[in-house]
Amino acid sequence: MVLFRKVLIIIFLILQILPAQSIDSMMFHHQNIFYSKHVKAVVGSRLKLLYPELNEMLLQWHYVCVPENEFTTVDTNFHYLFFGTFDSYTTLNKWLPSTFLSTKDGFLFKGEKFSDSLDALHLFTSDGNFCFTLGNSISAIKSQFSTFITISQFNIMRNYRIAYHGFLNNDNSLDSNHFYDCRALQSKQLKQYNSRYYEFYIDPALLTGEVNVDSLRSSEDKKYLDIVKICQVPISQTRIKCYVYKDFAQKYFLSATPGSGNPFEKAMESHNVGFSSVQHESIHLLAGEMSTFLAEGLMGYFYTKTDTKEWTRIRNLFDKPEDPDFERYLYKGDFDFTSEAYGSAAYFTRFLIDTYGLSKFKSASKYIFFTDAIKPVYNTTKEKLYRKWSTYFKKTCIPSGPACDLTIRVETKNLNPGEKIYITGEQPELSRWKPDGIVLDSVSQGFEKKFKFRKGKTISFKITRGSWSSEALDEEGKIPGNTILSITGDMVKTIQVNSWKDRK
Repeated sequence: MVLFRKVLIIIFLILQILPAQSIDSMMFHHQNIFYSKHVKAVVGSRLKLLYPELNEMLLQWHYVCVPENEFTTVDTNFHYLFFGTFDSYTTLNKWLPSTFLSTKDGFLFKGEKFSDSLDALHLFTSDGNFCFTLGNSISAIKSQFSTFITISQFNIMRNYRIAYHGFLNNDNSLDSNHFYDCRALQSKQLKQYNSRYYEFYIDPALLTGEVNVDSLRSSEDKKYLDIVKICQVPISQTRIKCYVYKDFAQKYFLSATPGSGNPFEKAMESHNVGFSSVQHESIHLLAGEMSTFLAEGLMGYFYTKTDTKEWTRIRNLFDKPEDPDFERYLYKGDFDFTSEAYGSAAYFTRFLIDTYGLSKFKSASKYIFFTDAIKPVYNTTKEKLYRKWSTYFKKTCIPSGPACDLTIRVETKNLNPGEKIYITGEQPELSRWKPDGIVLDSVSQGFEKKFKFRKGKTISFKITRGSWSSEALDEEGKIPGNTILSITGDMVKTIQVNSWKDRK
């Protein structure tokens, strides 16, 4: 039920890789404005009566709720969320941008009627004051949970599929050049390539030497079977639909797969960056709907089972069993999508499955609140479960030694006068992947910075000139993976950079 908050972090993460003046960076600017202030929820006067489940969700999110009949003026100290069904509100049109119109049986967009029970709208106003997450039914609203990462300021769902997405002008009006008709895109621009388990819709213009369709199909099918085996989920009778195209001013691919919380036969598109999202979203989809903590935990479990380096990375995040903030991430549902949150989910899920089995984990995941699952599923108490976790942690953690000095040095000749070099990585000391988080000092040998990490720890990082669009490339001029370094003592790590993403 905390999936709504997922938009906050994913929007922030994607924003970091957008060109500073691109159309999409403008969109995310508006969305970030919305979340720059405390948010109040404006509750429809008929919500509690018609849809008590949705009313309960708002309470779980700990929003201050304002009845719509008491919401007459905007307090500049707050921004406002409208969440629910169209028929639960009576005053929506007073606040909706004029591009959209609420009707008695749905809504209008550019004069087009959306009255099916599965139609939904998600919208940030361009001034950042309002967010609307509205649908014609509970199922329609839930379908939006998986599309918040769409690269747009608004999206419209029709029968679990994105029909339109784009953004508004600064006066909240619509420019036809600023939105996508996804149905037209699919039928006119994209070419279909089927594998056994997937339908790929790819813009032929993107099929360069870096995109081998046959290899893509076979590799994704293999990874699909890995999901089925490790997560013990059934093979679906319907292919997963994945879309790959170039969106607006973007310099990267978007791939889309169905997200969690939706019937598979009504598979929708949930946009994400790069082909790696195909497997990621497929795990969510095949495993079914569950809380964000357990959903991302199962994801972490899968990757720690298939990649020993990932299991090492997760265990490296924590020094003590009390380091993961389960009270916040799991019991209060405040999953903030930081490395600690993902790591906590992965480590704890691995503990649950290793200790009690995957079958019980699946049973527990069906509960809205994990605390409600502890007694009936695990036949224990919260306190006893935590003691078992502490024992498990002490057996599996990676012991850390004394603090060591690590010097990161970058040597490059491909730099203009006055430009700076930055380091960013997973650890808090490395700014948690903020591309302009830590500037390196200019020294005679190049650029460097000294850090302290405990012996035995493993860190991961990248080098940039302040943004992901100016990321350092490897020796072959390609975007590299993370630099992974195990701390064995006082160390100096020298990195030679010959080219940058924006300056090959």
